[in-house]
Amino acid sequence: MPELSLLIGPFVVGTYLNAILYGVLLVQANIYYSTCKGDKVWVRYLVLFLIIAETVNAITDFELTWQPLIAENGTSRALEVSPTGLRAEPVVTSTISTLVEIFMAWRIRKLISSNLLFGLITFLAISSLVGGVSSTILVSLMPDYSQFVKFQWAIMTWLISSAMADIVIAISLVVYLVKSKGNFKATDTVIDRIIRVTVQTGALTSIAAISDLLTFVLDSHSTLQFIWDLPMAKLYTISLLSSLQCTRTMASGCSTKM
Repeated sequence: MPELSLLIGPFVVGTYLNAILYGVLLVQANIYYSTCKGDKVWVRYLVLFLIIAETVNAITDFELTWQPLIAENGTSRALEVSPTGLRAEPVVTSTISTLVEIFMAWRIRKLISSNLLFGLITFLAISSLVGGVSSTILVSLMPDYSQFVKFQWAIMTWLISSAMADIVIAISLVVYLVKSKGNFKATDTVIDRIIRVTVQTGALTSIAAISDLLTFVLDSHSTLQFIWDLPMAKLYTISLLSSLQCTRTMASGCSTKM
């Protein structure tokens, strides 16, 4: 049985990070709805759905911290059985990441006219969702911390597929933007700014997924991976909102024709 600090501590840190990013997300969402009123209706509803999903994610994260620290404080169950809220974490996070990645794949398809890239990103995103759903089912059936190693394959499928999709998205957009640069300094400055945002957001989600995976594989007897896992969903929605804002900046108005 791992030490209490290594078992419950990562839940607390991950929940704090999730809450901080939730605040950032709400600010970005407010800016988006205030400035991008010309976006397609389905895009605005997608953002709304993601905000609702992120709210559910934040609530379940607080619950999975409350249960072992307050409700089950001092009991052996708190150190042996994972919190109930943890069951929802993989499926909610993978649903959010899949929607964001498929949306970005759709934009790349419209930009580059590449069905191959669209198909590759969509395949990786759906593979990630399958891994996330499988992880939720398996952690519900085997909630003991000692059993987590038994469904390592599902977690690896979820996180590796998600990280690969993020990398392909970032590289595709950067290549397109670099090729779009011309002889106008003002336009090139805007494109350079968008490239930086694209690389930064893609790197953040990829690093979070890979770090989550590595900490789980290298130390499966603790919960250190949840420092990365719990706030990861917020990074995806924030990256989507950043992308939509960049589109508005580049087009000098709201448009989702990209």
